Amino acid sequence: MADFATWGRACEPAFAAEGAFLRAYDGNREGLVESTLEGDAVAAFARKLAEQPGGWEGTATAFLAQMQPAPGESRGPALPRSPKSLADKLRRAATFLRAVGVQMKLSKEGKARTRMIRLWMEAPV
Repeated sequence: MADFATWGRACEPAFAAEGAFLRAYDGNREGLVESTLEGDAVAAFARKLAEQPGGWEGTATAFLAQMQPAPGESRGPALPRSPKSLADKLRRAATFLRAVGVQMKLSKEGKARTRMIRLWMEAPV
């Protein structure tokens, strides 16, 4: 993508005002990040937890329990069924979460190798 941005900026004087390419490029990237986070139930919930004062820390099982739908509501296909699949979904969303300031640490602790998750907010990268 760096080459694309370099070439776009090089062509810019022939087609647009200076800085127009990067403004459009950055706007498209921000839109992509937001739409990706909104479309991913796990990433959206992680963002919500990270925005709490002090962030959130707990097991993957506790994260899943908090994500469960209320009684009578259907469980959508996007919800992970195990702590491992939850961790995999969080890893895939990590880049997008960092772009909006959500920091995440996934670890396995103790002899049982319990999957722990820590989420907190920092200034966006």
